[in-house]
Amino acid sequence: MNEINTSVLIIDDEEMVRDNMEEILVPRHQSIESQQINHAASILFDAPTPILAPLTSNIPIFKVDKASNGMEGVEKVKASIENNSPYAVIFLDMRMPGWDGLETAIEIRKFDSKAEIIFVTAFTDRSIEEIIEQAGQNVGYHCKPYASQEIIQLATKAVTDYSRLRNLESLIESIASIGLNERQLNSLLKNILDQLATTIGTDMAFLGRLRDDFSYEKVLSIGAMEEKINLEELVSRIRDIEISAEEVVQLDELVLARLNGYSVFAVLKKNGRLNTEKMYLLRLFVQNAAQAIRNAEMNEELIRKEKLSAVGSAIGMVMHDLRPAIGNIQLLTDIIREEGYKSDWLDMIDRSARQASEVFEDFLDFIRERQLKRKPYCLNRCLRALWPS
Repeated sequence: MNEINTSVLIIDDEEMVRDNMEEILVPRHQSIESQQINHAASILFDAPTPILAPLTSNIPIFKVDKASNGMEGVEKVKASIENNSPYAVIFLDMRMPGWDGLETAIEIRKFDSKAEIIFVTAFTDRSIEEIIEQAGQNVGYHCKPYASQEIIQLATKAVTDYSRLRNLESLIESIASIGLNERQLNSLLKNILDQLATTIGTDMAFLGRLRDDFSYEKVLSIGAMEEKINLEELVSRIRDIEISAEEVVQLDELVLARLNGYSVFAVLKKNGRLNTEKMYLLRLFVQNAAQAIRNAEMNEELIRKEKLSAVGSAIGMVMHDLRPAIGNIQLLTDIIREEGYKSDWLDMIDRSARQASEVFEDFLDFIRERQLKRKPYCLNRCLRALWPS
């Protein structure tokens, strides 16, 4: 699991607010009383570990940057992406000179669609529906004045959610590069699909092949989807809708992610909506799952061919040893004839021996991958042999 990202950006035009939130998230020192007690305890008990741990001992160690306006904040976000050190959470004031909070959030989303944005404001100029519609669903809203523990709780939850999604993203990206057989791969894909379903807010989903003629072949599923959902009816709902080969769409409670001939169907809980981040994870899962399934199929085919090759080599050795014995049969029948014994059975034995020798020769040619010469052949002879009349 990757180390948790605790980078925080505070965007507010009031310096006092910026400094106060930084002090809450990154305390500069413990109280004098706590330091004195810990010092005395370390001497008395010869224990270097503090007896009175700070209140934030179980809280992530945040790294805080600050910006005094929206434009400066967006520049910091842009630089963080370029330096591969993105912010996990952004605290954003709504009323600011220049760009307001919503305008700033919209600009931030042009560079970073994954950061958790939390509006902290004393004003409600914008409705939460408007904010979500324009800034995405991975946003929060908190009113001023705020308590210190509220800010710590918001930041802790935001960085935890961010880290969980990034770990899931890394796991999904690794699917295609892991060499697994079909059974192992299906178990892994089902586990990841279960995590992904929890993230997008559903307990019913399945992965399968959706062909151009809209026939569907299920690969795996989670939940009671097969019992509760009519698959044919589900496919018919999307039959008349223009869906590109690499798109994630939501039709009421139904979500379809389609890529590389594979797709994920998910049924969201009532009134559920997908944000850009969740659609991205769905698309990423289908893309890597499709590649992993193809890799597993190719690996199984390679193993099958290797087994056939090994079996063919073994049979070839047997054929090679049997060929002289079969070839000697005609010599034996000739000797029997020279002794004066005449019988139709001898002729039948000769024909069977010749046929066996031809089969052996053809099989050995096939194993050695010898180039075959094509010759015209008249089928009338075969037909007359089958139907003499």
